[in-house]
Amino acid sequence: MVEISRPIYKDNHISILQAEKSAVPGMYEIKPLLHKESTIELSDTELALFIYMQRQLRLGLKTLFNVELCGLYVEEHPDRQVTSYTIPFHIDKLTEQFSTDVYQPHIADYLKSYTLSSSCHQIETFNAGMKEMLDPPSVRKDIKSILARGLVRSTETALPKSKEIEKVPKIE
Repeated sequence: MVEISRPIYKDNHISILQAEKSAVPGMYEIKPLLHKESTIELSDTELALFIYMQRQLRLGLKTLFNVELCGLYVEEHPDRQVTSYTIPFHIDKLTEQFSTDVYQPHIADYLKSYTLSSSCHQIETFNAGMKEMLDPPSVRKDIKSILARGLVRSTETALPKSKEIEKVPKIE
């Protein structure tokens, strides 16, 4: 049985692991280590790390596994941790049932088309490759640079303090 709950990357701010409820090889989730429900609760540094790691995952999926189509999603739910998902759309599997032109309405069906028993080995292969992709000195240097910038603006200063915002009519 594949250990999909073991992070392929973890530091003091975020962790990256195979999406817990998915058997799609290369579907990763990025979560902050501290419980934060929204991207507006993330510091600029955490947000910069999220975006940087999304790009690294996308780059790895394309260069290591020839994944040409990906979805990048951020989900925010009350009482749940904000999570960024990278969903690789394996074209051969996708086109078995759907068109690549209008696949968005079928994402849930695509995700369900994978089973852990049939994709266990592929998940292990993807995890090993991506773990290597996220560990070279250049990535560690980039992360160190992001953290060194000290981009830790609080959410209070990130939001405009303008009277103009209060004048915007409520959408009904």
